[in-house]
Amino acid sequence: MPLLLPTIEEEGKISWLRVFYRYRLQFQAMATASAISFAGGMKLAWSVFEKPTFDSPKLVVVHLLTIAWFVGVAAGAILATGFVGRVTKNVANYTSGLMLLLGGLLFCCTPNSYLAILSSCLLEGCAYGINQIQSLATAGEVAHKDIRGLLVASERIFLWLGVSFQLLCTRLWFLNEPPSGYVMHVNQLHGLLVIFIALGAVAFNILHRFESPIHLQRQGRDLAAKYVMKQLQNARYPSLELAQNHGECKQLLVYDAGQSIGLTLRKYNVLPLLKLLLLRCYGTISLSLPVNRIFITASMTGLNCSMNCVYLLALCGLLGSILGAFCVDKYGRRRIAVISLLFSGTCVFLMGGVLQYIYEEISEILLTHLTFELVVYLMCCYQLFSCAGVSLIASVYMSEAFTTAAKPFCLSILLVCEQTVQIMLALLVFYVDFNEPQFFFIMGVVGMLMGIITMFAMPETMNTSLYESLQKFNGIP
Repeated sequence: MPLLLPTIEEEGKISWLRVFYRYRLQFQAMATASAISFAGGMKLAWSVFEKPTFDSPKLVVVHLLTIAWFVGVAAGAILATGFVGRVTKNVANYTSGLMLLLGGLLFCCTPNSYLAILSSCLLEGCAYGINQIQSLATAGEVAHKDIRGLLVASERIFLWLGVSFQLLCTRLWFLNEPPSGYVMHVNQLHGLLVIFIALGAVAFNILHRFESPIHLQRQGRDLAAKYVMKQLQNARYPSLELAQNHGECKQLLVYDAGQSIGLTLRKYNVLPLLKLLLLRCYGTISLSLPVNRIFITASMTGLNCSMNCVYLLALCGLLGSILGAFCVDKYGRRRIAVISLLFSGTCVFLMGGVLQYIYEEISEILLTHLTFELVVYLMCCYQLFSCAGVSLIASVYMSEAFTTAAKPFCLSILLVCEQTVQIMLALLVFYVDFNEPQFFFIMGVVGMLMGIITMFAMPETMNTSLYESLQKFNGIP
């Protein structure tokens, strides 16, 4: 009989369970960031997807509570540029966890105090902003090239999990409310949950203290960088891949050596920054106040919802994020982004047309609920595509596009601009005669144009090392 050689299993055929087990330490390194993102999603749902729970005759009070979290995120992003990349990531993680804990305590102890609730929103937003800068800077550096997209995408998944969980808790709270009412205030329930999440985030940081190999290399701790890299990739023995990755860590640091951040920014990071600014700001609209308010109105009429049905929109966001996370390292960033931009732009453009028809012909429409039901389905499709391939891909690109020294500064610019867009859209809804059909027409045209631009302007970085991704973005020799 002929001698049969042993079968060699190809890397592409490894199951997802084996992938999670092999790279489990990389996911554990992001556990604290995931917990804080979950809490951020809860606060986002409380302030935008729901109306802030605070009794006041002044509308400006509710308006300030709606935008306070976004202001806090921008402030946290600016604050993070002072220490992210310069000190251990534990500083950012502990700072975010303690801010989150303090915000939860304020919510739990003083649920009817306006200043306490406003301060809590600012603190929790600040915690999320610091966490975003640190996690996006660290995830790309600790992740293996085959799962970098999935690891970075965990931030979006847990954000939408937090949104969905908060909406579910609120819905169950009011559905099961006894005739005599609850002893506890609904804000206290929210604060109590945030406290548990904050304690969990701090505990995760104590248990999983993995540092970025690039940060260790920057400190001149060569042996520590090799050891951490070996642990993160679950390699028992030194290998050619580990040696290559270690060499690329050194190459990444060469481009920033001896240069000011301003020079590095102008030389390597301006063009990627502008590209991602457009992609990130367009993706953030799926979380904005206009989208949620229009969905609430349409679902009340189209689906006959007796309560707030915005949880359906949140579930579409969660499903899209999970779907995108499992596809981003298999089908590529650019392909998914282009398809999602074109389809989401088409859906939102059609939605603008339907709303325009409703507003102009409302007196002649016989089955108004069916027309609004069409709006609901179009919005769900838009949310699904936008979360699967726009905001998620933007986050993955953000972890890959910038040089190491300038990365915190560039991420801060992107995050501040994103929050500025959210605040402006909220103020438009509050204080301007908002034209929904025109807004969605513009969104649709912009989305389809960006899909075409992305096809030619954005690189494909799937299964490439961080150094190779940087080369593709910047043309570094």
